[in-house]
Amino acid sequence: MPEFLTIPPELTSTKPIREIIYEFLREAILDGHLKPGERLIERDLAEKFKASRTPIREALRKLETEEFLEYIPRRGDVVKGINLEDIEEVYILREMLEALSIRHSVAKLTEGELEELRRVVEKTRLAQQEDQVDEVIQGLREFDAMLLNASKMKRVESFVNSLQESLRSYRKLNISNPQRREQAVREHQEIFAAIVARDADRAEGLVRRHIQAARDELLSRLEHNHSVRQE
Repeated sequence: MPEFLTIPPELTSTKPIREIIYEFLREAILDGHLKPGERLIERDLAEKFKASRTPIREALRKLETEEFLEYIPRRGDVVKGINLEDIEEVYILREMLEALSIRHSVAKLTEGELEELRRVVEKTRLAQQEDQVDEVIQGLREFDAMLLNASKMKRVESFVNSLQESLRSYRKLNISNPQRREQAVREHQEIFAAIVARDADRAEGLVRRHIQAARDELLSRLEHNHSVRQE
């Protein structure tokens, strides 16, 4: 495990130690701090968390079940990579579900919610102008989350959130490209304009193109990347 990974203070003893370990490792994998193929050694984790090996094993088994890790004989637990087919499947599902969600959101958004969306769009635009990458990423995520929530389709919202989380580190890689970041901000502005006009057909089409553009950019960047499994 990289030495720079320190346990944040918010992970306190108010939770069972196995949950603290699980959440910490899961976030480290999703944020890309733990790379595909990297080994997680029980002894090192026990020392880092000052815990016995039992909660370490429980956390690792849970991460295996959720396919963040895979157990390889004579190597132990390693961070699981993702193949191009998996990425494409996630984006296909996102496109289908978010296209459905936006149609419901267009009809249900209140004037107050539209004003809040306007604030987020403007905040993100200004952050892009100032080249504040983290703030742009936060604004794009906030916009997506608000639209999902506005649909009032809780199961769809939960599933889309899990799909987005599964590619968190890859999405950060995607948006680190200045051209793609600028394009994504512009696409959100266009989606917002369609929502304000209550044009569900146009909003759906723009959402589909937005997700397709993100998918195509990411796949092209990762095609020859060693962290992506070719199967």
